[in-house]
Amino acid sequence: MLNLKYLTIALCILPLLVHAHPGRTDSSGGHTNRKTGEYHYHNSGSSSSSSSYSSGYSRQSTTTYTPPASSYKPPATTTHQATTPVVKNEAYYRDLIAKELGGQTEVKMDDGTYCDIVTDDMAIEVDWGNKWGEAIGQSLNYGFQSNKTPAIYLILKSESDLKYFIRVNSIIKNYDLPIKVFAYQAY
Repeated sequence: MLNLKYLTIALCILPLLVHAHPGRTDSSGGHTNRKTGEYHYHNSGSSSSSSSYSSGYSRQSTTTYTPPASSYKPPATTTHQATTPVVKNEAYYRDLIAKELGGQTEVKMDDGTYCDIVTDDMAIEVDWGNKWGEAIGQSLNYGFQSNKTPAIYLILKSESDLKYFIRVNSIIKNYDLPIKVFAYQAY
């Protein structure tokens, strides 16, 4: 009877000691940790993380999925490197990006919302990396309201913000959302 008590207690405590995290594995046995945005393996595959990020992406391509490899690269469309220090004002980056793309800023949509940048073919939400979730919804709404391709420009304040860039691309790929994603490195 005493052994049964110890066994019951052990079975109740054991799950608390296991440090699992959510996420299905792909055919290579790897997946993106939803909490950290890091891509890694649970089998004998080689581990990879966002620290191996490379910024050599073409602006003209759409968001695509890059299968796991020994050097994982996030499925990005483009990344810009800031030439000035971080300014704590989203509008500053919005204006820089709009000028580069030849877009209009703060365009009022039919539903009364304001899209950060509208170009000939895109409705773009500009936001800080940690606001990736809001950016998804807003870009979809602006795309719907304007009948243009929804797009997101994430402003990355530091290299650690790359996890948000990876996360938003993973979600877009997983749910097959028609959103283009860009990153602006403000560091």
